[in-house]
Amino acid sequence: MTTNNELNTLDEQGGLAVDPIAHALATSARAEVEAAYVMAIRNPRNEETARVKILAACRNPIFAAKAKYRKPVGSKQVNGRWEQQFIVGPSIRFAEEMLRVWHNILIQQSAVYDDATRRIVRVTVRDLESNIPYSKDITLDKTVERRNNKDRDTIGQRVNSQNEIVYIVRATEDELANKEAANVSKVIRNNGLRLIPQHIIDEALGEIDRVIREKVTSDPEHERRTLLDGFARRGIYPTEIEKYLGCPSAQFSPEQLMTLREILTSLEEGTITWAEYVEGTTIEDGKAMQERSQPDTKGKMILDKIGRPEPKAVEIPASPASVAEAVPVQSVRPSEQAMATVPAPVESAPAPATASDALTLVSSELKANIVTIENELQSTEEGRKWIQKIWRDIKVTPNGKSAIEALEPANLSFYYKVLQSAKSRMEKGVSPSKS
Repeated sequence: MTTNNELNTLDEQGGLAVDPIAHALATSARAEVEAAYVMAIRNPRNEETARVKILAACRNPIFAAKAKYRKPVGSKQVNGRWEQQFIVGPSIRFAEEMLRVWHNILIQQSAVYDDATRRIVRVTVRDLESNIPYSKDITLDKTVERRNNKDRDTIGQRVNSQNEIVYIVRATEDELANKEAANVSKVIRNNGLRLIPQHIIDEALGEIDRVIREKVTSDPEHERRTLLDGFARRGIYPTEIEKYLGCPSAQFSPEQLMTLREILTSLEEGTITWAEYVEGTTIEDGKAMQERSQPDTKGKMILDKIGRPEPKAVEIPASPASVAEAVPVQSVRPSEQAMATVPAPVESAPAPATASDALTLVSSELKANIVTIENELQSTEEGRKWIQKIWRDIKVTPNGKSAIEALEPANLSFYYKVLQSAKSRMEKGVSPSKS
């Protein structure tokens, strides 16, 4: 074995210079790998035992709740409309458990370069039985983005999709450590799962979906409150989640609860922040979402929502203002209470003398408005899909191109509001199949 003195002598004689510290580190790393191979030979992996243990872990509701993540990955043009795309996959916690049970996996992490502006970290995941290593170098800029640059070393700034200034500041030691840990964990997950047969991963994810769905459907109220509490601990309150999903929390569907569970896992693992999630997702403007997420259960007048004056000669009964707005179109169902209201005549129309005259004028104008919006929807292929979906949802079978004759007069106001909501959603690029 060559000593440090011998290495220095070689250098003085014009030989290859070797850093003693680097040599010591290389020797230590080599000894670590050789010892790991010896232990793998003595304790070989049993794949069926590992599979059974993995599935057993997936049946644990606590583990299953943190086993999948979701994040936006850009937009894709579908039928001429841009739709936000998401990636849903196994989480870091899932991968860690898989690798632990799979047995004989060696994970190594080392910094190969470091200066004032960046750090390069090499992460290697090695299967000691098949002798297959996967390695990746991570380049970390020593900066972070913050909305407030007070008392920070500001390097630059940018404007996000919400027209807000985001400052690029120099990262503190803690921020850099968190950034490095998050990136290293993602590399370990991605490369580590490549060492496990795909059919076992798919079987495990299917078991996780089954467990989560059973949990959500058996006690949705408990799951909803658990999720809202989890988001609140990260400073994300129910009003923000309602704005994002476009409906009140009490109306979250099982699918939405499962989606929120995946989003929460992404936030907890540091895969993405809530601001980045919302920024990278196609959503409606804040005012519209606020109206949809806060339905008026006290019976606010529809007249106030559509901006028309109430006739003084007749009092129009009130109904919930946001029935058609707060609930997605596919979940809307007509009812006698929800359909009890009809809108008032336009401002230029003369005030009717009696309630009967008022209803006649309102019905005539309402029918004309319905026909107009139906024709607008029928003029495009996407609009025809929307109107067919509405007819299925409200359970009517029109003889022609309008549902006026198939509905009771008291239901026309409700139908008109649903058409308005569908038209608005279509203009914003929402597909009926995704709604």
